[in-house]
Amino acid sequence: MPRKVPLQPGFWARIIRDLRTFVVLVWDLLRGRYHGVSWRFVIALAIFTAYLVIPIDAIHDAIPLLGQLDDTLLFFFCLYLLEKDLTAYRHWREERRRNED
Repeated sequence: MPRKVPLQPGFWARIIRDLRTFVVLVWDLLRGRYHGVSWRFVIALAIFTAYLVIPIDAIHDAIPLLGQLDDTLLFFFCLYLLEKDLTAYRHWREERRRNED
């Protein structure tokens, strides 16, 4: 029988941290405070936004569980693509806070 691979400790805490960082990063982008995003960030954001806005799904949401699974997988894939940018933004923000003190 295959063994279950447990999620790493703090998996959900990391997801929540990444989401918060993402929201603040976008806010700083819109306000013109931060300019260090990569092309990967822009593409991932555009793909995820288009997928949410356009009512065409890879797997229709009416199919129980599978319909939501494709949305969830795309969300996690976009977070994976954005990980480097989120880390760079966190470092930039910490440096900015240190310089303000």
